[in-house]
Amino acid sequence: MSEANVINGPPVCLVTVLYNSEPNIASFIAGLSEQDYRNWRLIAIDNASTDASVSELARVSDSRISIVRNSSNRGFARAANQGLRAAVTEGAEFMVLINSDTQIPVNFLSLFLSMRNELEADVLVPRIMLLDRPDEAWYAGGHLDYGWVFKNVHEPYDINEKRRVRTVDFASGCCLGLSKKVLSSVGLFDESFFVYWEDTDYCIRLREAQIPIYYVNDVFLMHEGGHASGGEHTVSYNKIFWRSYIQIIRKHFGIVVTLRTMVRLSLKELGRPNQQTRLLATMMLAMMKGLLTPLLPPAEMEVAAGFNSASDTK
Repeated sequence: MSEANVINGPPVCLVTVLYNSEPNIASFIAGLSEQDYRNWRLIAIDNASTDASVSELARVSDSRISIVRNSSNRGFARAANQGLRAAVTEGAEFMVLINSDTQIPVNFLSLFLSMRNELEADVLVPRIMLLDRPDEAWYAGGHLDYGWVFKNVHEPYDINEKRRVRTVDFASGCCLGLSKKVLSSVGLFDESFFVYWEDTDYCIRLREAQIPIYYVNDVFLMHEGGHASGGEHTVSYNKIFWRSYIQIIRKHFGIVVTLRTMVRLSLKELGRPNQQTRLLATMMLAMMKGLLTPLLPPAEMEVAAGFNSASDTK
């Protein structure tokens, strides 16, 4: 890139969580290296990958990249919190939580940070398109649906959308900009969630704190999705997804709504044509585990809000 096209500005810290992410490392780092906004830093938290994720990233000769390797898979929420704590400790005022299975245009950071400054936003989320179907959105804004059963909704991309920016109820943790200020007031992710639904929980907490989430339609990146858990129709995905789902229902709606939701979902799946018995059994068992999994006590949530790093050394 020509030096004439380089943009310098306040430092921004990116945080990514790795778990057997080797297939994505090269393209992810290539996208970062080509950014016209140069004052970035990457903290990569590896959750005990068994592939060459760490060695592949370590081969990159860039002093802006640091790697923390966990001895076990701590899950997404806890690992993301590790990275966010580290970023704050290093003096970051604004952080971008980003998946390694994303590909970013050369001007992504400059546009994203420009919109953040224009809006004076504490929480910012871009449009996220599908890597294998680039005309379709994985996320183009989102909302929370409190209907028959609670769910988050990833809204489709409307090419005729006139609004550059709007506030939304739900933002995906795939790529999420967060200020130090919002972390200090709302706290970090709830580590009760191993993976999935921790971003939805965070959005509910943001709404309760009356902090707006800004969706920026003009700024986008590409997302592969589903790699870490094997895809949405696998046993491994269902084990994690439905356990976390029941946890968020318990946390925010109580036991009566949780039990009603479990019954409704089970009956719906039983009536589905060509139902796979194994996946149904996995789903029901995962929901039972979600019913019994301890939720993070309020005292520990307060520790997270204070950026106490003690939990990172356990």
